[in-house]
Amino acid sequence: MLSSCVIVGKVVDYPNSPSGDKNHPYMIVETDAPFRNPDGSGRKNLFKVYIWRGIAEECRQVSQPGMFVCVRGRLQSDPIQDKNDPYHVSIIAEKVVFQPQ
Repeated sequence: MLSSCVIVGKVVDYPNSPSGDKNHPYMIVETDAPFRNPDGSGRKNLFKVYIWRGIAEECRQVSQPGMFVCVRGRLQSDPIQDKNDPYHVSIIAEKVVFQPQ
């Protein structure tokens, strides 16, 4: 079975960690949706990408908002306690490549 993905977009937020644990940071990546809204405007998607250990340290040193990034990772489904949305999907980065503007 396979649960991999590739995301290409812009870094919206620096790698950070809400708990202060530097080993479990994440970054927010914005991508274009493959379709438009009914009013003709473009639609954007925001993804929280978790980055671990060495990748996290490299991302902290290199990433800046607005940089293009390509992330290869895996999807992880986490059951949560919300009746309206019983599952939450996380993206765990395995490889991150930055391209300055």
